[in-house]
Amino acid sequence: MPDRRPCYLGALAPELVEHILSQFDSISALGNFITSCRYVHGCFKRQQEHLVFHVLSNELGPVLVDARFLCKFPYADHGDSRQEWTAYWDGLHTSAEIRYGPPAGTAPLSRAERLRTLRAFYRRQIVCNAWAPTKREPCWTERDVAAISNTSDHQGVPLGLFAAFEPWELQQIDHVNHFVARLCAALTLVGEEEGQEADFGEIFSHMDELTRYLRSHSKLAEAALRALPSLPRLTSRALLDAAPAYSQLSQRYCLPCLRYAWQASRLDRFPDPARDRKLPPFGWVDGLDGSYVNWFGEALHSEVGTSSHNSLESSLARHDSLELWTAAGFALWDRWRVEAIKELDQTRQLRTGWIVH
Repeated sequence: MPDRRPCYLGALAPELVEHILSQFDSISALGNFITSCRYVHGCFKRQQEHLVFHVLSNELGPVLVDARFLCKFPYADHGDSRQEWTAYWDGLHTSAEIRYGPPAGTAPLSRAERLRTLRAFYRRQIVCNAWAPTKREPCWTERDVAAISNTSDHQGVPLGLFAAFEPWELQQIDHVNHFVARLCAALTLVGEEEGQEADFGEIFSHMDELTRYLRSHSKLAEAALRALPSLPRLTSRALLDAAPAYSQLSQRYCLPCLRYAWQASRLDRFPDPARDRKLPPFGWVDGLDGSYVNWFGEALHSEVGTSSHNSLESSLARHDSLELWTAAGFALWDRWRVEAIKELDQTRQLRTGWIVH
């Protein structure tokens, strides 16, 4: 006669099972557990939406904030009329208020590193949706700067999308943007050799399109990934000679709000506000030797620690170091990984404080 006594899980109250399910730190672990017992699966179905969201919060932490916002922040299509442009700018300011509120080596990534990287990709997509490079020309106005980058309300101008981002968080976006640009350059170069041309604007500005393209062109993707380590630097003449089509496309579909000229324009019009500073990652602190600056990306070369780099030779060396530092993703990493990367022959010049000294 079969044993009809309830199993241990089946003897638990549904509320207790739901509490246990809410403690999982990954969706995959949750999925494995709920399929182990019919009773547990039934408890899960009672509160499925709540439990999935709770476990996603455990797994992604602050990344989930950007992911939820991105779901409600579509790729811009602001048209050509003055009224549509005005509505577009107003919409960006409104989105900023909704989103942020008032300003306030080779080993596997640590959880903190993984979340920083994942969040940077989400935030880059938010930037792409705001700028919409496939829908407009790469020229910009003061109102664009205000809508995206204003971090100061001293003149009564509403805050922009970047209002709650610290400089190192914008640098993290610049890191992943550099990676995407290099990957698109490799895909363009390999595609020309194979006679396959990708829609550069779409794969550069839509991460889901890039992912689909890589999956549907697996051989091309493998060739591009193999080419990445030997690919010339993005700003080098060698890349321009090797892939002239990429140079034209990258200028057409760039994100100017990450460039130096845009940052300089922003600072002239909207001075830096006084705001609380969050704890930056070690890679950012190490490069600046603990200094606080409100610049990122290209501006670190032009605006930070330039007094000792007046000669053309030292300026070019500094520019090369910045591109190497950006490609290595320093502002994303914990101390042990930063120290390990700095021990490599090609990165030894990136000593502590190299940006400011």
